[in-house]
Amino acid sequence: MSSSLTARHGYHYPVPKIFYVQLTVGSCEFIGEGRTRQAARHNAAMKALQALRNEPIPQKAPQRTEEKSEAEETSDANKSEISLVYEIALKRNLPVGFEVKI
Repeated sequence: MSSSLTARHGYHYPVPKIFYVQLTVGSCEFIGEGRTRQAARHNAAMKALQALRNEPIPQKAPQRTEEKSEAEETSDANKSEISLVYEIALKRNLPVGFEVKI
């Protein structure tokens, strides 16, 4: 009888809540997921960075070369993915929007 009680009234662990965030950069959309809203935002930003870094920056006026100095690369390493997405979008004149989907 105890086995039927266990089956019927078994231990129920709460299902971990997963947050989803939709990040829009220009016309591109990226979906991030995580156990917190912030983790989902970072996941979406990481996906966006991977895609945006592979796209060429549109040319306006003559700009400095794309080669980054060692100091700039170190500075970028200290920034969050979210900050880097905003910086890249600003350089490309693209709108950025985060929307949390629970």
